Amino acid sequence: SDNFQLANKVLREEYEAALTIMAELPENRLGKSEYRTWPLFSKFRKEQQFQDFYKSKFGEDFEIEGDDDDNSELRDPE
Repeated sequence: SDNFQLANKVLREEYEAALTIMAELPENRLGKSEYRTWPLFSKFRKEQQFQDFYKSKFGEDFEIEGDDDDNSELRDPE
C-alpha cells in the first residue's frame, strides 16, 4: 500500500522517494494533522524539503514546535 511504501521510504531516509508518494496522496488520506503528529515524520519534519513540501501542499509554513531530540530539561540549572 502507499502508506507502507511511504513509511519504508521515510524510515530509510529516502526522502525524495517519500516526497513523491506524499505528493500523490489526497489530503483525506494524509493531512496536516498526520504530518504534524505522526512519529514516523519526527526526523523528516526537520528537513527543509519536508517543510517546502508542507508549504506547497497546504499553503502555510511548517513550524517546528519543539525539538524531539532536545534534552534541555535534563540539563543542570546554572
